[in-house]
Amino acid sequence: MWLNGIHLWRSLTLPLVASLLAVCLGSASAEPGVSSADALSQEEVAREREALLQLMSAARSPAASVALEIDVSGAATLGSAEAPLVLIEFSDYECGFCRRHQFTVIPVLIEEYLDTGRVLYVFMEFPVVDRSPQALSAANAALCAGDQGRYAEMRESLYRNPYSLDPAGLGAQGIALGLEPAAYTACIEALTHEKTIRAHMALGQRLGVRGTPFFFLGQWGDDDGHVYAQRRIAGAQPLALFRTELDAALKAQAALPPDAAGL
Repeated sequence: MWLNGIHLWRSLTLPLVASLLAVCLGSASAEPGVSSADALSQEEVAREREALLQLMSAARSPAASVALEIDVSGAATLGSAEAPLVLIEFSDYECGFCRRHQFTVIPVLIEEYLDTGRVLYVFMEFPVVDRSPQALSAANAALCAGDQGRYAEMRESLYRNPYSLDPAGLGAQGIALGLEPAAYTACIEALTHEKTIRAHMALGQRLGVRGTPFFFLGQWGDDDGHVYAQRRIAGAQPLALFRTELDAALKAQAALPPDAAGL
């Protein structure tokens, strides 16, 4: 099950941690006949309680700190490659929450952060094939359009036409965008970009992506195609949260000495 664009594992975390917290708190007082050496000290109980409370807080928070290196090779991008920040989205074309993000958040981010050269947006393909049977072919169609410089337009078209992701529908959307038909059709039929898509899927799984949309925020590393991510954002969050995260990251980066860029 998927809740608010996030896999159910996030919902299951809270009861589990709460149970552990109850056990921890229950151990604060030793039972009659148990020596103090056999019981947890008050200091140990306090430490465990604090650790569990932090876990509960992290489970509730849509944004958290991470330290990850992400290879975004083969991904479509939007914005300037010279931007100081990189925002990575893992998404699925049959995901309603991704669709909502596409039309409510991305346009504002483009205007305020991409067009001003402050953020590069990276699109990682993450079709959840077991529940979205046409999502992989849709992701391939977007990348096929990207071969002709029309990725962003196809991405928007795919989300606007969620019931036209079959071969005929994908073909019609390509025609509507004015793509060169022979090259686009050959790319669609051969699933030309499947290898790249499956590489993105495997990477997302290793990074802990369990639902869509899912985001990582960071900056370019020393190696081409690698991003050092410092924050992750889970789910289709409101625009205000993205503004808060991006503004904080930009402010922190501006405070760094020049030789610290790229860390």
